Amino acid sequence: MLTVTAVLSSKASKATERFFLVGFMGTGKTTLGRRVAERMGLPFVDLDERIERSSGVSVPEIFAREGEDGFRRRESQALDELIEKTEHFVVATGGGAFTVEANRRLMKSAGVVVWLDVPISEILTRIEDGERPLWKTPEEIRALHEQRRESYQQAHHRLALDGAEPGEAVERLHRLLLGCRRVS
Repeated sequence: MLTVTAVLSSKASKATERFFLVGFMGTGKTTLGRRVAERMGLPFVDLDERIERSSGVSVPEIFAREGEDGFRRRESQALDELIEKTEHFVVATGGGAFTVEANRRLMKSAGVVVWLDVPISEILTRIEDGERPLWKTPEEIRALHEQRRESYQQAHHRLALDGAEPGEAVERLHRLLLGCRRVS
């Protein structure tokens, strides 16, 4: 019995708690991720903020200077570094991070990927300020949203948040992540 306990203790100490929140802009990845990470006692990482800190410029500036391709390269590098250096976290990715195949494979193999799915009508209401790098007309945003859904559907889990108030959304995400803790 002591041997089984030792094995179980060893496995428990190697629990991997890496949670990647993916989804379209305006779905609440940062807001919900920060609150859930705090509840779970895990570090929270906003990938865009990490990129801004390491580059010394804002995401909109990176888009203006280097285009979307330049930003995606920085995003992939930040993701690689995060996974290499950090064992436990909840990370809010940018809306396009999971659309890059290499990023998608990396996230899926390194942890649990949760797609925060919010109807486009709610998203448009949330992001109507137009201050996001890929902000376009509502019609173009709808098309981009539809285009990205195929990638998001490859996440391990889909959490539908249509009409969910912030507190309810946090609770639902928290329950999902607790149920997804993985032992490696």
